[in-house]
Amino acid sequence: MRSAVAVDLLNKKIAVRHLKTVYQIIVASENLMEEAMLAEKADSNFGEEYRKYLKKHREEESGHAKWLAEDIDVNGILSAAAIAMVGTQYYLVKHVDAAALLGYMFVLEGYAPDIETVCQLEAAHGKSMYRTYRHHALHDDAHTADLAAIINQAPDNLQRIIFDSAVQTAAYVVEISHELRDYHGND
Repeated sequence: MRSAVAVDLLNKKIAVRHLKTVYQIIVASENLMEEAMLAEKADSNFGEEYRKYLKKHREEESGHAKWLAEDIDVNGILSAAAIAMVGTQYYLVKHVDAAALLGYMFVLEGYAPDIETVCQLEAAHGKSMYRTYRHHALHDDAHTADLAAIINQAPDNLQRIIFDSAVQTAAYVVEISHELRDYHGND
């Protein structure tokens, strides 16, 4: 597996491309959670708790793609790694188990930017580009704790699926970092 590489988000062209890639991920979030709620069998205590968690989290994430689309022009690029990452989750939710989405969410929610980084990016590129990042920097610690709690409730047979999904998601995040590092502003 390749390692993540440093990405110069202080470079405006790379920062914009990064946000466009993030948009491609966020725009699918509400639908992914909806699909997982539909696919999850509420015939167990975990299934019922998981559906409640997804409903609450979907409400918390509602509108974030719209925010990002208002902050930047989201048209113009497609990240192959971002599309593959989201597509993998649709497959796992529909054909393996809806609980797989928890691994994906843990990787994405568990590594939100810290507020100091957001402040640096805002200073470099303006606050209007980083409204969504600021929100996540301020709120994702609580989301991570909630995710850990629901993951810990998952039965043993789902723990491996959740873990495998997290590993796969992390691999896609690495690929996204390579796409961004290799970007030279030629959109």
